[in-house]
Formats: sequence, structure tokens, C-alpha cells
Amino acid sequence: MKKFICISGAILGAGVVVALTAGLIFDRGGYIGLVEIEGTLVNPDKTVEWIDRLAGDGRVKAILVKVNSPGGGVVAADEIYRALLRARQEHKKPIVVYMGSVAASGGYYISCAADSIIASPGTITGSIGVIMTLPVIEGTLKKIGAEVEVVKSDEHKDITSPFRKRTEAEMALLDTAVQDIYAQFVDVVVSGRRLPREKVLSVADGRILTGRQAEKFGLVDRTGSYHDALEVARRMGGLKEVRLMKKPKKPSLLRYLIYGDDEEDVLGKLKLVLSPSIEYRWE
Repeated sequence: MKKFICISGAILGAGVVVALTAGLIFDRGGYIGLVEIEGTLVNPDKTVEWIDRLAGDGRVKAILVKVNSPGGGVVAADEIYRALLRARQEHKKPIVVYMGSVAASGGYYISCAADSIIASPGTITGSIGVIMTLPVIEGTLKKIGAEVEVVKSDEHKDITSPFRKRTEAEMALLDTAVQDIYAQFVDVVVSGRRLPREKVLSVADGRILTGRQAEKFGLVDRTGSYHDALEVARRMGGLKEVRLMKKPKKPSLLRYLIYGDDEEDVLGKLKLVLSPSIEYRWE
């Protein structure tokens, strides 16, 4: 009986050693969390939730944000930007942005949360500015003989109504709001890129820039490829190799047949066209 116990103990001990050794061999040091920002920015909830999950996961050593967006809603861009800041500042996750075909306006706003921004030389970026779109269908209503009666508590309550044009005084009020949001955008760029305000203002007139031009102005750190961005994220995360943690995608068959992979983008564009909106969006 004693011999059996000794042999069993030896086998068990050897098994523990093998298991520990295997753990060391197969533990490849963690992941790079991948966040993909695609299309018009409308509803940020799912993206923010994914960023927060990556930020709180100890296996994730760095976050790579792949941006391919012309921007969109002001609040949507800001929510994603703040989620990335939380991951970077509170959870100490290095953030790397790779700019795809387009990372303009709100797409660039989001990118300013990163430790490092890599853009393709031909990326369309910049477009630092704010746009307010106010549809007016007053003329169409007159042509078809339709009228809209409005009861309001004060003179500016229907200032964004599509059923009439704005007065000069109302346009001045709206311009004040737009300029305030524009100043917030400039603040984000100044802080995120550590640039003098005057230098940011010199290109913050809504113009678009290529990735190569943006590098000259200091709006991105360097030009390169997606592979280059992965390598930067790997090094910043202290990883020996690249392993990505990706968000699972499970669209329903019906939604996929109707919208393809861009359901939110399609619905978002429709919403932005049909309703008054203030946006960080490249036109």
C-alpha cells in the first residue's frame, strides 16, 4: 500500500510539473484588443460597451482602434472618445489608432484619445469642424398647398423647424452653439496631440488632409500600414507576438439581407438627413 502511495505521489508531482511547464510554454502573454469604428457615428453604446470590456480585461495589454469613419453625431464621437480615455488613463491600457480609408471629423476626434496614431499616406483625415444641417421644406409645402400651424411657448422654440426658414437673429443663436462645440473639438485636438492652439487652428477650418499631410502638421504620429499599427500596439503592450481579441459579430439573417454589415450606418445616415443635427462629420 505504501509503495502505491509513493508511486502515485510521484506521478502526481510529475503531472504538476508538466502542467506548469506547459502553462509557461503556451502562455503567450496576452492580447491586443481590437476596436473597429466603421461608418457614420450614430449610436455609440455597443462600441463603448466593448471598449469598457477590453479595458477591464487583464489579458488585454493594449487596444488597437481601427477607424474608418467620416464622423457623425457629436455626442456619439465624444462618448467613444471618453471610453478610450478611460481605458488609457484609468486602466493604463496603451491605445493605438490605425486610420483606414477615412478618419475625418468625428473619426479624427475619436483618434485623439490615442497614445499613437498611424495613418496610411492616402488616408482622408482632418476635417476639424462642426456642421449643423437644417432641412427646410417650406417651399415644397406651398407647392402642394399644405400648411403647418405651430403653437409655441416662446419665439425660439421652433428654431430648428423644417417648416420655415430661420431669421438672421436665429441663425446667430445657432452659430453660437456651433462655435462652442467647435471650440470643444479644438480643445480635444490640442490636448490629445499636445500641440499649440494656434497650430491646430491653422488647419481647423474644415479642410481635409491626407495622412501624409496630417503627419506634417502633427495630427498623426506617422504614416504606415495596419501591420505597422499592430507592431506598435504589440510593443506598447509588452507582448511577444500579436494576438487579437475581437468583438464577436452575430447579425440576424434578416438584418444582414437588408443592410449587409452596415445596418447602423444605413439607419444613421437616414436619421441624420431627415432630422436637425449638429455633427462632427466630413461632408
